[in-house]
Amino acid sequence: MKTKLKKIFGEFVPQWMPNSWVSGIMGLLSGVKTSKKQVEKNKAHNYELLVDKEYSKETRQFFTSGDYIENQSQWGKVRFGKKYTMAYGGCEIFAAYNALVALEQEPNGMALADLISRFERKGAVLGGYFGSAPMAACRYFRELGYQVKVVTCRNEEAVNALGEEYQTMIATVYNDGHDVFRMIHTVNISKDAHGYYHGHNCYKRGKNAKGETVYVSHGPHRTLWEAITAMSGGTAEVLLVMGIR
Repeated sequence: MKTKLKKIFGEFVPQWMPNSWVSGIMGLLSGVKTSKKQVEKNKAHNYELLVDKEYSKETRQFFTSGDYIENQSQWGKVRFGKKYTMAYGGCEIFAAYNALVALEQEPNGMALADLISRFERKGAVLGGYFGSAPMAACRYFRELGYQVKVVTCRNEEAVNALGEEYQTMIATVYNDGHDVFRMIHTVNISKDAHGYYHGHNCYKRGKNAKGETVYVSHGPHRTLWEAITAMSGGTAEVLLVMGIR
């Protein structure tokens, strides 16, 4: 019985609950704050890794300043929220960082450490248990002075229009449009000089110039809609998409 109810609920949320409601509920739950003491403790730890040791062999195994971050699973040493790590719940923060890269801001380890602290104060859902609220990145980029447009519909035409109009995008999706228990994921989607779309931090593996297996961007895709719906092996469902310029 429990399994059947779980299946019904798992499908009900992504299929029948309005995306704006889900985003709003996550925003409300971000009111459960990480303590100032914990934020400062995390910041000191993350500064040591991402600033003091930014160019050390240890840190360069998972982070290269100014490059797109594709390898969330390797960020288990970097702290986030009450008792979590960036490997566990940092996808929204990585998406914001990668958007800064796409906007040619050249962010470094200090920028990332500060960004983690910012989201801990303004965005972490239940202290980081559910990552960060989708709208936290929207508020962040508006505070920086960027124009941001948000769509929560699942209309292909509206999503593609956003992609054509804006410089870079952040997309939050259900990993499985029929099972909320497979959780959500947030990524940055950039555009190249030819107008093709590339998803970042999508858990895709590929080969680097040395022939080593590494995490790589997902793409190229002809449209923003194609880039989003191709995630999670094609089972992804749109929750929220924002354009930034």
